[in-house]
Amino acid sequence: PAGREQPMPRHFPHRCGVFLPPGKAAAQRPPAGIGKRHCTPRHHRPPAGSRLPRIPHGRGFHEDTRPRAGLGRLTAKPPEAMIVKICGMTEADNIRQVEQCGADWMGFICYDRSPRFVPAAPSYLPRRARRIGVFVDAGYADIIRRADELGLHGVQLHGSEPPALCRALRKAGLTVVKTFALSHADGLEATADYADVCDFFLFDTPCPQHGGSGRAFDWQLLNGYRGHVPFLLSGGLRPESLDALASFSHPRWAGIDLNSGFETRPGLKDANALAAFLRSLREKLSIHL
Repeated sequence: PAGREQPMPRHFPHRCGVFLPPGKAAAQRPPAGIGKRHCTPRHHRPPAGSRLPRIPHGRGFHEDTRPRAGLGRLTAKPPEAMIVKICGMTEADNIRQVEQCGADWMGFICYDRSPRFVPAAPSYLPRRARRIGVFVDAGYADIIRRADELGLHGVQLHGSEPPALCRALRKAGLTVVKTFALSHADGLEATADYADVCDFFLFDTPCPQHGGSGRAFDWQLLNGYRGHVPFLLSGGLRPESLDALASFSHPRWAGIDLNSGFETRPGLKDANALAAFLRSLREKLSIHL
């Protein structure tokens, strides 16, 4: 509940931008224009051997070129790495299993029309992997409420959210990922309005349910992306996608988003299949996952 302080999990390394301490109470009504969140930065030394991704062209992956008030520049990370996000997590035991597979981020669907909707916090939430809430056209207050409930480190926006909302959520201390569903190259033009208010983009397949379709889009469309914001690749990724991923290349490609292609049913991931896939991907791409 708002106003109650929850214990902060210990040993949270900084891995994906500004991390929001779970349980911090959010203002019920943000001030006009930009919301505020009280967040005390916590600086921890990453444990030896941890996977700390880096985005292309030399900048640390959570090192922001647009300094935020009260936060110092974060140190650079090893270059040979890729973000692995597993989305649509719902059950506590499965969350534990998937976290052990090497997931860097875990996505929790906060959209009630999705078969992977999480109406309340599971009894276990990841302690090493970063928690990302997935929303579709939700308002600022609803997003902040779910961020407090789930202890989110970031949000992924799948609807028609305006840049102003992205800016406000970023000011509130959340890493912001904006999704763009691509069916033709002209769809990339929309990214320009979000270039200065998002930390990452995610490119996905258009579908009525806003993700989780299990269908791939034409990755060649991304040849036209010339922006500076790093992106995650999504849409129909499955064990059979290894060769396609190995042949894909883009200077701003920062990671992958896995969901329905590794499920035994909506919301339940096959941890063995995920672990095998990530081992094979590491070998094919010669990177540290």
